[in-house]
Amino acid sequence: MLSIAFNVPNNANLFLLPGHPNLTELETSIEFLSQTSNNAFATMQNLPGAFNTLIELICTQHQINYILIDLNPGLSAINQNLFSISDLFIVPTNPDPFSLMAINTLSEILPRWYNTAIQMRNTFANSSYPFPTRDPKFGEP
Repeated sequence: MLSIAFNVPNNANLFLLPGHPNLTELETSIEFLSQTSNNAFATMQNLPGAFNTLIELICTQHQINYILIDLNPGLSAINQNLFSISDLFIVPTNPDPFSLMAINTLSEILPRWYNTAIQMRNTFANSSYPFPTRDPKFGEP
């Protein structure tokens, strides 16, 4: 079976699933056509659960127990999707005014993302790639 995850040199237990700059081209499809359309477009019904299915398949193939996803610092639809399928999230910050502003923004955005995820669980329950039932928790040191 072909794998898209690569071993990291000198560590047989560490795999890397590289991203791609063109991935952002999917933002519009994910945001407007699938995550918020209440399944109005049948051709897009599998898109919200596709990242989760991809990650689960790679984990099964390589017997991976833990996944770390490094998101960019934006509020994109892909970040929303990856946050929504996670078990735990960590927000690295610096002690500066910009980090404080970002935390305030996240305190408003993350509950909205969570509520959208609950809706997607029901909307896409019968998809080929159903949206998973996860409740992301804030990781504390």
